[in-house]
Amino acid sequence: MPFRVRMTAAAERQLGEILDYIERDFANPDYASTVMDAIDDCLAVLKARPFVFRECTDPRLAARGFRRAIAARHVVVFRVSELEKLVVVHGIFFATMDYAELV
Repeated sequence: MPFRVRMTAAAERQLGEILDYIERDFANPDYASTVMDAIDDCLAVLKARPFVFRECTDPRLAARGFRRAIAARHVVVFRVSELEKLVVVHGIFFATMDYAELV
């Protein structure tokens, strides 16, 4: 049975900010579309097989059950409830950001 995927309000806001930044500051809507496609692909994998992604490397996040996926140089931070068959995306960050402090 597939998992449901839910994004927190913060994750939805972060994704919007990422796409706006790419379109506005780089004037590159094609790349924004590429990033969105990569995020969509990542979310599709989360629905089918969320445990293929590793735990976060930050020990505090890993201890709290956070995992991470990489999509177009962005880190998707999420937790999985196997009991509820639910994946909750808590944040989407540019890969070079110290996302552990932001989750």
